[in-house]
Amino acid sequence: MTDTITLRLVADGFTDVTVDLAEYETAKAAGELDQMLDVYTSDIDPEVAVYEPDGTIVQLPEGNVLAPPPPETRHDRTDGPIHGHFGLTYAQYQVLNRTLMQSMPVEWQERMVACLDEMRDAFDHVDKPESYIVKPAREATYSDLTEVQMQLLGVTVDLDVDPTPNYYDEDGNEHQGYDRVYIPTGIDPIPHYRRGWVEPAGAAALS
Repeated sequence: MTDTITLRLVADGFTDVTVDLAEYETAKAAGELDQMLDVYTSDIDPEVAVYEPDGTIVQLPEGNVLAPPPPETRHDRTDGPIHGHFGLTYAQYQVLNRTLMQSMPVEWQERMVACLDEMRDAFDHVDKPESYIVKPAREATYSDLTEVQMQLLGVTVDLDVDPTPNYYDEDGNEHQGYDRVYIPTGIDPIPHYRRGWVEPAGAAALS
């Protein structure tokens, strides 16, 4: 696997560019960063300042003027605690059950609400769907589906493709046999928040 480094290019605004680490070290030693960066971005500003991830200035704008301070470095979106929490799944969403959250200790609920409010305020400017449809289901692969399940999901299959068949969902999108698909179960074992309370286990049970 090739090692890379993400550089921050700062002029009027900033751009993050990920480059080959060995190539970067060579260009840096030879004083040829501009030529190297031209390969990765076609519209590089000659008055750009280049920063390494730790904030080290490796190139000042032409004329050796004072470089602008780097904007706050953003963490790698694929290398943070949330990404680690999702593990090796390809899930795009984390569904949080209201009944279970309301069954947690009040102190935990207060922390959770504070985090949810903070996240809502941080992305209040982002367009979002009015609502989502959440249904209980189990995960499978397209190649595991039975004929009845394919009919239920509106999935069709092209068996004439070599070496493996192609599957198509109800919207006509193509999938491979190993792709994930969700089969509705129709039953949610967790009670509605108005009708049930679930005893927490572990540390939460002692709170």
